[in-house]
Amino acid sequence: MEMKEITKPSPQKSDAHPSIAQRKKLVEARKKRLAEALRKNLQKRKEQKSRRAENSVAELQKSERKIN
Repeated sequence: MEMKEITKPSPQKSDAHPSIAQRKKLVEARKKRLAEALRKNLQKRKEQKSRRAENSVAELQKSERKIN
């Protein structure tokens, strides 16, 4: 049976290439911007929905007053 002789330890992993690291940072920044934009849009939609509900209630009350 042959035994392999290890003469030196396995090389350490080097840091990622600068352009790869920069690309990851850009991707993360883009994800954060998109998440923030989605949060703002959702908040605006909720506000619009509540305003519409308030307006419809007010219109119903007006129409009831006209009928009476």
